[in-house]
Amino acid sequence: SMIQVIKCNAFEYRNNYVANITGYGSILNLRKLDQMWYCSVRSNTVTQLSGTGIISAEGDSINTLVIENNNFTSNVFLNNGIDISVVLNNGKITYFNNTFSDNILKLTNETLYHNYNLLSISAKLATGSQNTLFDSSVFSNNSVISTPGATQYGYSYGFLSFQIANSSIAFHNVTFRDNSLTDNNLKALFFIGDTVSISACNFTNNTKNSTEGFIFLYSSNINITDSYFGNLNDTHGKGAIDIATPAYLKYLCKVVITNNTFEKITAFTGSVLTASGILDMVFDSNKIVDSFPSSGTIVMTGSTCKPFCNFTNVSFNTTGETGYSGAFLFS
Repeated sequence: SMIQVIKCNAFEYRNNYVANITGYGSILNLRKLDQMWYCSVRSNTVTQLSGTGIISAEGDSINTLVIENNNFTSNVFLNNGIDISVVLNNGKITYFNNTFSDNILKLTNETLYHNYNLLSISAKLATGSQNTLFDSSVFSNNSVISTPGATQYGYSYGFLSFQIANSSIAFHNVTFRDNSLTDNNLKALFFIGDTVSISACNFTNNTKNSTEGFIFLYSSNINITDSYFGNLNDTHGKGAIDIATPAYLKYLCKVVITNNTFEKITAFTGSVLTASGILDMVFDSNKIVDSFPSSGTIVMTGSTCKPFCNFTNVSFNTTGETGYSGAFLFS
């Protein structure tokens, strides 16, 4: 690593230009950041890395971690590009106004038992009701490529992974476009949190070839509003949104999906939504345009929506498709 920080109260990395670095480790390696009250990575450019990660951070009882106004472009990673694994102490993680583009994550047989992503945030909360904010950022023209068999055990997720215990995740005003994920064992966006909110985002021209949906969620409260999903292509698996409920969340998950547009989404099943074990569902004022699966635009299984399931003001505009099996499939 170029810079290693161990045990300090506050740290800022600002206004740096880093280019043409080859090797393992990370540019910024933050370790054992116990009792840190503030850490900031701000207004940096990192480009042309080959094998090296950008940020690796871990520690207990961190109060504030901010990554903002950075430009991360044209890098090749062999493990996590950005890897944050911390315990927050009544604190918050903020990722704001960053550009993450034209980067490649290469997965090989050496990564079989590892969980690698272009960006990974994992946090445990010392106290509940705190949050992680991912806001006003661009994630474009990135790709995850793998050698045959490199992800056969499903350990690697893919583009973005958020695993936040006892907390909320806000994913707001993010442009996510022209990204490519070709391995069928990978997930594109993976969310675990008490509450997950996705709002005012644009997901356009992304390609995947995985069994799970483009956005894969475990959460007891899910809100997806005012967003655009367009030109998502995956004939292998599920479509835009995939809500799974493990045993501890079954019939506890509340979902609100309102005022979104789903356009030209191709999937094997559930081109707009696949969900199971939901407590209740509000699907209101959404527009669905030319989004075709082989089976079901919206697929809900496993005795979902026990109190109620409210589908209102949904606009369908689908033309010119044959062999199409049902807009709504419930079982």
